[in-house]
Amino acid sequence: MGTRIVLVHGWKGNPDNHWFRRLRNECEAKRYIVITPQMPNPDHPKRDEGVRHLVEAVPNPDEATYFVGHSLGCITILRYFAGLIASSRVGVLFLLPALWSPLGLVWPKNL
Repeated sequence: MGTRIVLVHGWKGNPDNHWFRRLRNECEAKRYIVITPQMPNPDHPKRDEGVRHLVEAVPNPDEATYFVGHSLGCITILRYFAGLIASSRVGVLFLLPALWSPLGLVWPKNL
């Protein structure tokens, strides 16, 4: 199996938001296997649901598995990693946190 790139979107997102579509297309053009799970309930996410969904999408990560997370996707990936056995290895972890500005938005408490 070739290199897998897992793109995990954030809160209120989807696999086609922001730069995900372009990155997916560029990676696929280079023959990478790209996994872009639609995370459950992106407008009202629940921590355990997101982690379970990622486990289902990527049950056996290895050194040829690269993770890219944005916003809440970063937290989801880190919680997913916390559930892996200690001997697990992944190739790359690239986290792009969202910038939080005073827009009157309230971060969900159940995350």
